[in-house]
Amino acid sequence: MPILLAALAFLLPLAALLLWRHFRPGQEPSLTLVIAAFLAVAIGLGGAIFYGMSRSLERGERYIPPTWQGEGERVLPGRGAGAP
Repeated sequence: MPILLAALAFLLPLAALLLWRHFRPGQEPSLTLVIAAFLAVAIGLGGAIFYGMSRSLERGERYIPPTWQGEGERVLPGRGAGAP
């Protein structure tokens, strides 16, 4: 399912462009629409950078991968731990 969502997110701008060209042949998008698209991309990139920076490990921490707890009942998510 995540692959399907990633493919959809990747193809959505192309679909929007093709729909625009189909319903408005020969007409260019307005300046307002171009600015709104640019701002949407900038906000998306800023959010991705913020999320990546907030989820990163601290300097010196090591990554502990997900592990089973008990008899296969629960999976502990991956996490950071202090230096060995």
